[in-house]
Amino acid sequence: MREAVLIYKTSPISKHLKTKVFNTVEIGCQSCVTSYDGLQVMSRKTLPILYIKSGCPWCREALSFFNNQGVEFDIRDVSENAKDMDAMVSVSGQTKTPTFEYEDFVVADFSVDEFLAELSEFPEVRHKLGISDDEN
Repeated sequence: MREAVLIYKTSPISKHLKTKVFNTVEIGCQSCVTSYDGLQVMSRKTLPILYIKSGCPWCREALSFFNNQGVEFDIRDVSENAKDMDAMVSVSGQTKTPTFEYEDFVVADFSVDEFLAELSEFPEVRHKLGISDDEN
């Protein structure tokens, strides 16, 4: 058994993610997504991270896109937290936002169109994130 987190829909600007912790059976993969009473469940280790800066128009565009796609993620404002900036630089090698990190998939300093172009090269990541193939 391992701990998992039941993810409830929250506002992208909320700093408090509503969660319900319960146990689930380990089924042998690092990024297992399953359901519990019809709601999506995601392991704590698989939640994507979106690094942003307050007031960044590209970050607002990215937040809107991910919310419209129903993607749950951890938002980290690097302009408010030096440790988050250090983590973003460590994973991406640069200081620009938005920067998206999910497992080994990292896209830095992107527009939504640039993100989708990169994501098209990784259909398994698109599937895991639940992002539709219809870009409209």
